[in-house]
Amino acid sequence: MKHRSVVASFFFGPPSSSEGIARKVALFRRSHHPNVRSYQGKLAPISGSIDHGVDSSPVAAAKREIREETRLDPDRDLRLDFVGPPFSFADEDAGRSWTVHPFGWTLLANEDSIVLDWEHDEWRWYYVGAVLGTADKAGGLLDQCVPRIEQSLRRVYHGPGGIFGRGGIFHPTRPAGEVFCNGMNLLRDDRDNGASVLATNAVRCLKEFAEAYIANESSIYLEDNRRLVGRLRIAGYHLAYNARPSMSAAISSAVVDALDAMSTAMAQEDNRHSANIVESLASSASPQSTLSEPVVESFESGMSRKVRRSDPIVESLASTISRRSRMSEEVCQIFTKYVCQPDRLKDGHVDIVTLSSSSTIEKAFMDLITTASAGHYLIGRAADRAVALPTVINISVLESRPRCEGAALAARLIDFVQRLGPHRSTNPIDNHDTGSKQAKLTVNIKLVPDSHIMGLLLAHETQRSGPSDTSTQQYLILGADRISEDGSVLNKTLSASAAVLAKTLCPDTTEVIVVSDTDKIAPAFISGRAATAANPSDFTDQESKAGEQSADNADAYNGATNKAATQEHTNEQGAVSDVLGAYAATAGFKGADKALLEGTAGVTRAIEGVPGLNMSLTVENSVFEWVSSKYIDTYLTEHGVMDKAEIHERSKAKATLEAKAFDGLYDEISMRAMY
Repeated sequence: MKHRSVVASFFFGPPSSSEGIARKVALFRRSHHPNVRSYQGKLAPISGSIDHGVDSSPVAAAKREIREETRLDPDRDLRLDFVGPPFSFADEDAGRSWTVHPFGWTLLANEDSIVLDWEHDEWRWYYVGAVLGTADKAGGLLDQCVPRIEQSLRRVYHGPGGIFGRGGIFHPTRPAGEVFCNGMNLLRDDRDNGASVLATNAVRCLKEFAEAYIANESSIYLEDNRRLVGRLRIAGYHLAYNARPSMSAAISSAVVDALDAMSTAMAQEDNRHSANIVESLASSASPQSTLSEPVVESFESGMSRKVRRSDPIVESLASTISRRSRMSEEVCQIFTKYVCQPDRLKDGHVDIVTLSSSSTIEKAFMDLITTASAGHYLIGRAADRAVALPTVINISVLESRPRCEGAALAARLIDFVQRLGPHRSTNPIDNHDTGSKQAKLTVNIKLVPDSHIMGLLLAHETQRSGPSDTSTQQYLILGADRISEDGSVLNKTLSASAAVLAKTLCPDTTEVIVVSDTDKIAPAFISGRAATAANPSDFTDQESKAGEQSADNADAYNGATNKAATQEHTNEQGAVSDVLGAYAATAGFKGADKALLEGTAGVTRAIEGVPGLNMSLTVENSVFEWVSSKYIDTYLTEHGVMDKAEIHERSKAKATLEAKAFDGLYDEISMRAMY
């Protein structure tokens, strides 16, 4: 049986439109053209095979098919809302087996913009409930559709019968559903915070999701609790992989950690509950009877009474949020201890270059400044061997256009240093603890245009005085939104340029350091399949035979090679207005210039009076880029200094945990609990 991996894209009407279109999905009738080789005349989403020679990922294949079959621009005319867990099935009648990768899009353009090619005869809106079988008007619509269309649609539709099943409380306008929507939008729209903050906010959304569910129930039965756990897994999946794909490593790590801790807490609660029932039975039993009336009453009470059994879920999620805040403190202490080693602090200077704005790095710099200003530092805050103390801390921050996050970081550091003096008495590490003499400290913060990066790095070389063995090392400090299996790092654009220049121009005097918590390490690719079957970008067919699977080998886009891994996570684009808006106050840039650029961006126009001459303007604003591991010297995490081998092992361990958390979200048993 021939096997194919295909994409299936469902278009939904915008939520702000009329009630009818908001509850409808676009289905396309497949034509009888001889090149349409399967399911001619059937209703289907926009679909097609993944071309491993062309498509770097399933989402790339989906976008290609949309362009070819509808002439829509998926980056302009549509908004990708949900990427559902793929699934596989065999169609004996067609003599084929399929792995389907479903996508849910909101149509932003006018529906007249849809122009069909030869693969479809027509299209129209249909009630989602008619496809899912949840509406009275369902009728025989499924008989007109391609096989398993309802399974694909369910995975990408947030509404009755969709991703959360039939439970009314999970509808977008009901309490739990509204919390979920708000959480997704918060992560999608947050362009100010880094992956660590977004990951914590994802766990906070799960907690609020559980609280909304519990508040809607007067009491919680064991079966209700299982339903809640199932919905939390689904909510966690979509928060991890659909809200901000470029930050999915950190978000998924936090979510998986929360779900794992929740499972442990629930198991402990189950054990306590079972022990209470046994104890109640034993205390109620009569010595003369094997099945006394009090025993029966006690057993029925223990099995059927309404118990608030979901409290451990909320408490466990709250504990995970608290634990995450401590994790950043550990990273900060590791950073300070590392740069304050005596063999590194040879002339009392710490010279740092950084870019963008990472909350982890910001806290690390503040920890270093606080420690140095306190006058002493003890390893681990409790050991008895003192390390060196810097007297000068130089922090050069690249402004990081177009949003200038680096400039914002510099401003916050200045404010922090200014406020440090009045609050010195509250510092837990002060001179009264050791009697040490107060050290003098100068903090120099330099804000540097991005275009000056080469001169900035080289300045350290030319300004060094004395032999190399007595001069202070320069540190290029980078954050991370994702760390691949081989140690390559996805970070804000300009990171790769800075790292390459540093290791090319001054490799002996500049150390490239990634400061990050281990949440950012992405799950590995293991044994011929994506180690986590949950990641939408990491699916391969798990039900096909080995020979068939080789045709769909995940090497094309699943992280088996670093090139494939980086291709999947470089597609987040910032707003055009971020780029053009930065010019508004620039001398020489007139308002008319801005209006002209805004009016031309993204549009191809014919030039009047010159036949055949067309013009277009593309405004590039890639948010992230990959830094190859070969340009990175050191990784500082909450577990200390890590090398690439340790990153690889942790990446494999994460893969196992993610598979445990997210595999089988919509299998038969899970769906039975949801419906």
